[in-house]
Amino acid sequence: MASRLVSRVSVYAIGTLGLLLVTLVGKLAPYATAGPQTGPEHIRTWLAQRGLDGIGAIGWLVDRLPPSVNRSGDESKLAGKPVKARTV
Repeated sequence: MASRLVSRVSVYAIGTLGLLLVTLVGKLAPYATAGPQTGPEHIRTWLAQRGLDGIGAIGWLVDRLPPSVNRSGDESKLAGKPVKARTV
């Protein structure tokens, strides 16, 4: 019971993190693409661009995580594995 709850909460946590990152991209984008600037605006633009670089790096890392393995042992549900035909 507890493992199912932790599994379900972790799925929502990953989705919530994704929504947070998308929101940050939306908030940082106008600052990262500013035109002519003064000194403080230049610093803000640089920080916004580095923030977007960091979000891109997080996405790159998550994209390269190994696929999750189903603990039930059913090979047809393993991500990236072909389905084996069972003979009777």
